[in-house]
Amino acid sequence: MLKALRENPIARRAAEALRGFDVYFVGGFVRDALLGKSCLDIDLVLVPWGSDPGRELRDAIFTLAGAFGVKPKRSQFLTGKLVLEEGEIDIALARKEEYPEPGSLPIVGPARSLEEDLRRRDFTANAIAMSLGGELVDPLRGAEDVKARVLRVIHRGSFRDDPTRALRAIRYRHQLGFSYSDETEKEFALAKKFMARVSFERIKHELARSSARPERARIWLEMAERNLVGERMPEREALFALSERARLSPDSWVLFYALVSESIPAGLTRAERKLLSCIIRNARREFSGLAEAHEELRAAPEEALIALGALNPLLEDYRKRRPSSRPLMSAEEMKAMGFSGEKLGKAILALEKERIEERIKTPAEEREFLKNLF
Repeated sequence: MLKALRENPIARRAAEALRGFDVYFVGGFVRDALLGKSCLDIDLVLVPWGSDPGRELRDAIFTLAGAFGVKPKRSQFLTGKLVLEEGEIDIALARKEEYPEPGSLPIVGPARSLEEDLRRRDFTANAIAMSLGGELVDPLRGAEDVKARVLRVIHRGSFRDDPTRALRAIRYRHQLGFSYSDETEKEFALAKKFMARVSFERIKHELARSSARPERARIWLEMAERNLVGERMPEREALFALSERARLSPDSWVLFYALVSESIPAGLTRAERKLLSCIIRNARREFSGLAEAHEELRAAPEEALIALGALNPLLEDYRKRRPSSRPLMSAEEMKAMGFSGEKLGKAILALEKERIEERIKTPAEEREFLKNLF
């Protein structure tokens, strides 16, 4: 593990800066190091010595910030963050969590030890700590599960406490090439039962992270097959087509969600709500041809057409043809022919419909068409 520490510039500098604190590397950095992978997003946990943990955390945060020459960010749950050009560092006080109800946010308090902090985590593979000197602290034998590439929940009822752990498990499975332990497999039923109690903001966060992954087609498919998100199962081919055509971006979660659900959750941005509404409204609509599709979708965002095209070959054809629907004649030329106001708008739409059906291809054909339009 010392090799992983020496070869990671962010981890190495953080370890040097925090020698005076009882700090450990945790989470994905340690897991990925055991897998022989590099990770530039570092998670640290501080086990306080004295009676003022908050002050110790502040001191550690500003010590780190000074070492990297950046301004720190404070966030919730006794944590701090440094955003670097190469990656990020999150540092938190060792803490414990209690879930008063299934799917609720946890009640957070200070942990009495590093082990208590590790036991609150989602999977044993993520519950391994490493000292600043490179020594593993592994009370849950997570290193064995990493070696075996197994995702194992830490306690029974883990997905009842936080159903979004099921979404995370699916992402880890396909991202890391892991399999589920028997205990983890049994937890999915609890996630399905209690997912409706989780705020959509938390679900959206997990969907966004998955939608930025190269493996997202398989992630989306498993989420849909397990009925953890939404209420319908799209065709496998539609999910894979969507993944292939959409941008590899966290924002693509909206397109996936539109394929598995007919509802518009609360808490979306205006743009997300508009995009989702457009897709859902047209997903099951039968269009007689490209011209009718254009009348409805001429102003639709490209992202909406990508999702609709994954469901309907006609709309994928429309998506590809829509850029060529723009008339070759200018609005000024049409005005010179006597079109203005509402009639001009109708003339442009009529020309676009003819062009997208490839019945008109030249300016001369456009002028002839307009002569007989009204």
